[in-house]
Amino acid sequence: MANVTGIDTKNNKIIGDEGELDYDYLVLATGSTNNYFNFEPIKDRLFTMKSVDDALEIRSRIMQNLEALNYTPEKNKMVIINQ
Repeated sequence: MANVTGIDTKNNKIIGDEGELDYDYLVLATGSTNNYFNFEPIKDRLFTMKSVDDALEIRSRIMQNLEALNYTPEKNKMVIINQ
């Protein structure tokens, strides 16, 4: 990750504080917002994936649920761990 200080479109280069980076195609995304798909009332309990920390939290929750399932006495019952 680096800060972009300029773009040389003639030579297909991104100029940043870490040096230059060549590219074939450049797509600039200036920002986004979450789409909760009409689940606004419970958005505080939903996961987003906008950062590495968010992705690690999702991974951790999946692993916790799989471990809980492994230790559930009833083989056909799945345990969901709440936030």
